[in-house]
Amino acid sequence: MFPSNKKIILALLLLSLGLVLVSCTKISYHPSLTPLSISNASSYGQLDSTLLYSFEVNQEYDYDDEILLSVKYATISEDIGPYLHIYFEAEGFEFLTNSDTVITDFDNGSYKTICTPSSCILSHSFDVRIKLESGSYTKGDITLHLDSYLQEPTSFNETPNRTQTGKVYYVVDEIGLLFNRLSLDKAIYDSWDRLYVNKIINTEEYVNRYFISQMDNKIYISLTSWNTSMDNFRFEYSSKNYRVMMILEGDYEYIYNLFQSIPNNDEDLIQQAYRQIANALVGIMLEFEVVNQQEFQTELELITTSIIRESSLWADQNITSRISNWHDYSYTDTINHKK
Repeated sequence: MFPSNKKIILALLLLSLGLVLVSCTKISYHPSLTPLSISNASSYGQLDSTLLYSFEVNQEYDYDDEILLSVKYATISEDIGPYLHIYFEAEGFEFLTNSDTVITDFDNGSYKTICTPSSCILSHSFDVRIKLESGSYTKGDITLHLDSYLQEPTSFNETPNRTQTGKVYYVVDEIGLLFNRLSLDKAIYDSWDRLYVNKIINTEEYVNRYFISQMDNKIYISLTSWNTSMDNFRFEYSSKNYRVMMILEGDYEYIYNLFQSIPNNDEDLIQQAYRQIANALVGIMLEFEVVNQQEFQTELELITTSIIRESSLWADQNITSRISNWHDYSYTDTINHKK
């Protein structure tokens, strides 16, 4: 007997609901078409300085795009000084126009503005065009400087009378450039989010990039559980290359004893003990063929140059709020050995 139309419709609805539940960890990414703006002149009357500016840049670019950095400026003071030096610092970028300009009559009255409770009119502007250099720059910041002087400086290395800075942060990823005005961490997460939504990286790669960024130049080791009477131990080793959980039974009490003998009052001695444990854990990874001989040697070299901490893997809200099942992807390898 064939199912009725109602049953078919119900089955389709249930299937759709299941698909929605399966994809509930996906991130909604909505790129903004509005330029990023940083300003100290739009704080509803609570101005940060008598030297006012507004700095704008679009949020997203392709690799080869010319990038427009636009700054508007003014003053609400008579005594701010006649000399104003405006310049940008942008490591990793080529300047297609001058990176700086010098105003020599900033006190002549034409640069002065009056602010309303909601904003200030900044009628003067300076624009700079830059382009990403080819190379290894993948993240960083662009900084705007505005320095004012009461007297003509013999060098712009002199300490200015007044100064203001504005900063935007950028990431270069598989799509192009992405800017954020809050922090480099925010720019990095924005990058991962748009790569994830565009299916350039999957959940596993998202979580992997998160942990690699957390490791930086650190290695984490931990003894998370043990039962010496049953010769049962659980260790963890995490670096930028591997995140391994080891559930071991047998003759591995020597590593447990190394953890018990870690000193607690001398950082140099503590690091020596940590390195000894890390070397032993990587030796287990070689024993169980998680790494080959060459990878083993590379990891030993990494241990000699890294800061080692005693801690298990953990995730902050930035990842847990985005990927609900992050823990399923937290370890790159698991060693589960029984006698």
